[in-house]
Amino acid sequence: MKEKSTNELLKTLKNARDLDELASIVADDTTDLSFEAYFERLLKQKGKTRVQVLKDSGVERTYGYQILRGERRPGRDKVIALGIAAGCTDAELGRLLSLAGLSRLYSKRSRDAVIIFAVSRGVSVVQTNEMLAQMHEPILS
Repeated sequence: MKEKSTNELLKTLKNARDLDELASIVADDTTDLSFEAYFERLLKQKGKTRVQVLKDSGVERTYGYQILRGERRPGRDKVIALGIAAGCTDAELGRLLSLAGLSRLYSKRSRDAVIIFAVSRGVSVVQTNEMLAQMHEPILS
């Protein structure tokens, strides 16, 4: 099931006929997920495994599992690398960053602009780091 965008959800909420319909919408579409739960949902949607994503992200395996179990709080670069490896869209990556308590990608920051460009093209973490290096920006660490 594809997740509704914020605008779609807002439109649905505004068109609710009564409190029962509103309650149904809220129960279905506004679940308060943790970073870990949302990431697991993304993995299922994209048909990827934790092992595969951790390998592709370059995040050290033990540390990565601690992040995915909620035992460690990830840094921004780790969340970005995990999101790229999972094949996240820009919106999905933004939500992952928010759920981790981190700032979303901001197109007016040159490093973030390169990352947005890479995510929009579905490239790997290695390719993203190559783009960052070519643009003289710090690579994902």
